[in-house]
Amino acid sequence: MAKGRDLKSNPDYGPYLSAAFLCEKVITDKEDDAPSAIRIVDRVVCHYKPSSEGTSADLPLIKSNLVLFLSLKTGENPGPTSIELTLKRPDNKKLQPFGQQIHLDSPSNRGANIAINLALEFNQAGVWWFDVSINNVWRTKVPLEVIYLPSAAP
Repeated sequence: MAKGRDLKSNPDYGPYLSAAFLCEKVITDKEDDAPSAIRIVDRVVCHYKPSSEGTSADLPLIKSNLVLFLSLKTGENPGPTSIELTLKRPDNKKLQPFGQQIHLDSPSNRGANIAINLALEFNQAGVWWFDVSINNVWRTKVPLEVIYLPSAAP
């Protein structure tokens, strides 16, 4: 480990983000704890029946249960690690951040896989962004596009 450096505030020393994506489900193998992501998604489509006025206020609320999967490698930063997620709507409004603490063990090539179950409600079409920060340092964005498609008239 590098001595005399503030490793927690320097992302060059880890932890490293090796995967970040949304999926429908994560299955963890009972023998070796290897994760399998089921149905990786980057968009949600809602078919709806438009009103006679056809205004955007008529768009239905979309409820979706997804999993945000993160895979981290320890690097030279074993120990307590904070993960923070901030969801940004298509109108650029940021929702309340949420986070959790994890513990990363040595050696540097080991780490943690985190499957965060999300019960989401969408009310705007466009791209919603999940900002991912580790130890208060922004690391990546994960997009989810919400698409509303009017159903064809019978």
